[in-house]
Amino acid sequence: MASSKLIKEVLEPLKLFNQKAQKLRNLSFVKQYRETKNAVSIKAEKHPEYGTWSVTVDSRRASDESIEAVSLTLRFFIQDNEKCSFGNLSNIYQQIDPVVGLSSQYELCRNQLNSFLSNESQPQPKENEYKNPLLLKDVLEIFMYGGLSHANEKKKQVYDRWMGEEVACAAYTHLFHMIVHEMIAIISRVAELNNIALRRLQELR
Repeated sequence: MASSKLIKEVLEPLKLFNQKAQKLRNLSFVKQYRETKNAVSIKAEKHPEYGTWSVTVDSRRASDESIEAVSLTLRFFIQDNEKCSFGNLSNIYQQIDPVVGLSSQYELCRNQLNSFLSNESQPQPKENEYKNPLLLKDVLEIFMYGGLSHANEKKKQVYDRWMGEEVACAAYTHLFHMIVHEMIAIISRVAELNNIALRRLQELR
């Protein structure tokens, strides 16, 4: 039986996770993603007379403001100094597993996220630009800590190079949108588990 002190300690992070998950779902980013379909088209054409190539990029994406808003909220889930991060919730579910019994289901969601972010990025950056191979986790961090907050100088340099090249800008921004959309889906599944855990814990109080 979980002690009343333990129950009180774990309720706040679980509730906070769900509050932030609800905020993510309500942000304009999600609506804009569905409306724009995160579409990007890159077309290369060779001049019939001169043999030179021209590249046309058509990119329809969410606004910079909506990207910044979603990134600021995502930090609650990926930074371990936040009570409701995936890492800290892993410890919580282990603690309450004897009475809640959802630890294995939570770890499945967490492993799905980690596995997804461990996939290699497509496209890959130029040789020695950042790291090789570049993972989806790296793309996420470059946008969040190099582009939107400028918290990391090396990541900012890579971000600025990407944004300065039309094709790279469209390709990596498109990829960032897809990463965030998948993260929101996994976060929503964890929020459902949290609701079950919260109900079971409340019954013990």
